[in-house]
Amino acid sequence: MIHAKLIYATLAGGIVYFLLGWLLYGILFMDFFMTNSIYYEGLTKEMPNLPLMFLSNLVMSFLLAFILDHWARHKTFAKGFFTGLFITFFFALSIDLMFYSTMNLYEPSGLLVDILIISFMGGISGGIMGWILGLGKRTA
Repeated sequence: MIHAKLIYATLAGGIVYFLLGWLLYGILFMDFFMTNSIYYEGLTKEMPNLPLMFLSNLVMSFLLAFILDHWARHKTFAKGFFTGLFITFFFALSIDLMFYSTMNLYEPSGLLVDILIISFMGGISGGIMGWILGLGKRTA
C-alpha cells in the first residue's frame, strides 16, 4: 500500500509545495496579502514555524500522492497536474469560504487570490507527483 514511489512522490510534492509557498506567499504576493487581509495584533507570528509548515505540506502531498497512485492511477505530469489542481481548488474553496463566513481575515479579492494560488500549487505539485509515480516499468 505504501511503497517507495509513494514516499518519493510525497517528499517531492512536499518540497515543491513548501518552495512554491515561500515564493508565492512569501515574496510575490506578500504585499498583496498585506493590503487585502484584515490585520489584528497577534494574528501572525513574527517568524512562522517552518518545520510545522513543512509537515503540513507533507500531509497535503501524501493525500494527493495517495489519491493519484491508488484511486485515480494518474501517473503522468499532465494527469497529476489536473488532478492536483481540481482537488486543491475545491479544498481551498471549501476552507476559504468557511474562513470567510466565520472570520474577518481576507477581503474578497484576497480570498479569490488565495484559492487560485493554492490551486496552482496543487497542480504543480500534483504534476511532479504524477510524474514520479509513473517513473520506471509500466504495469498493466
